[in-house]
Amino acid sequence: WLEKYMFCILFQVAQYIHFSLPVLQAFLKKFKEEEEREVEKIKERFVRALLALFSLAVSLHVDYRTSRL
Repeated sequence: WLEKYMFCILFQVAQYIHFSLPVLQAFLKKFKEEEEREVEKIKERFVRALLALFSLAVSLHVDYRTSRL
């Protein structure tokens, strides 16, 4: 259903800004690629932060399984 929804939006947008459907699809493809790169960056930052917290807990001899916030 997502592709049908995106097609409908692309068609509606094309009516107002007068871009052809292939051009709008290219815009959407570039947007999705950038979004995927951003998701990967966020995942990498999360993993680094998690590893840093784990390392800190180990260095402080904290049992992370029994600790509470």
